[in-house]
Amino acid sequence: MIDPSIYFGYYVSEFEKVYISLIEKELDVFFSTCLKSAETYSAIIANKPSLHNKEIFEQLVLSSKTIENFLENIILKVNEQFNNNANDLQINYEYVNSFDFNKYNTFLENTIKNFTTTQIVTKVSERIVDFAISSIFDMLCPDIMINNLCDKIISGKKVLHKNNLQNQVKRHDKLIYKQIEGLLINVKTNLRNQLIKVFIISINISENMEELVSIA
Repeated sequence: MIDPSIYFGYYVSEFEKVYISLIEKELDVFFSTCLKSAETYSAIIANKPSLHNKEIFEQLVLSSKTIENFLENIILKVNEQFNNNANDLQINYEYVNSFDFNKYNTFLENTIKNFTTTQIVTKVSERIVDFAISSIFDMLCPDIMINNLCDKIISGKKVLHKNNLQNQVKRHDKLIYKQIEGLLINVKTNLRNQLIKVFIISINISENMEELVSIA
């Protein structure tokens, strides 16, 4: 798809450019908040993948309802900014709203399933190594203090090193965030293009109506 912004510098009026700037500013503010929430959500899910579901995602990050509220607010701000010059602007929310959690959820679901399996295997591996090390030291040296010291120096976590559970969770956190960030960027871009298209069409209709009234 060709980005409509390619044409804006050549074909839109200064009046329309002001609308576009306002739309882009509001989108930046809205989605910067979503990205911060995505960081929190990613950390939660990386530590406990079983918490991932549609309801929590929509509550913490983004939902169709929050997008609809955003669209309603931006229309109000535009009308207030320009003294009701665009008072009859209408937006079809189903047409503009490009957020589809169900489609994205499948993609994220597969990633989280893989994370869950990896974390379970890693956790079991750490416990096996810890048990094996503890058993060996019990056989070689029955002194409890020495065994406790050895357990702190040598453990499953340290043996696995970069692949231990703690580092796995950190990597999963970053990957989940990157995937959510990609979703948010796509939604933001689609909303931007659709909003600008709808607003410019509405402005042109309004201007044409004014010309017809003046001629009449």
